[in-house]
Amino acid sequence: MRTSRSGFTALLGLVAMALVLAACGGAGGSAALAAQPSAPTPDIALVGAGRNAALRYGCLGCHSLDGSSLSGPTWKGLYGRELLFTNGTRAVADDRYLEEAIKDPLARVIQGYAPVMPPQMPVSDEEVRAIIAFIRSVR
Repeated sequence: MRTSRSGFTALLGLVAMALVLAACGGAGGSAALAAQPSAPTPDIALVGAGRNAALRYGCLGCHSLDGSSLSGPTWKGLYGRELLFTNGTRAVADDRYLEEAIKDPLARVIQGYAPVMPPQMPVSDEEVRAIIAFIRSVR
């Protein structure tokens, strides 16, 4: 009788583990994603508005979304990357830097690129937030 009781206990343990893994989306599912708090859930509407604004202002004529080189740095993987500027300083491409770069593109020019953007972009604060959300979504 003792063998069947320990076998039953082991079976219950396996079932409980399977239920926990299923609830978490499996070993590589959402539990792994939840461990990355720096990657906020994108607001789909905001990302779409950012894409539309980027198209409207012509951003995608100089910034690629696929990693290819154009006259401006690609937006693929840009968010969170450390950047080196022509003046020798560095910064991480986070919300604060991107807001500055959109509003005053010539304040800091990324090394390897010419200062070809207009000095002041007529972009509203709402559009800036949306464009940043779009850039953050391009991985």
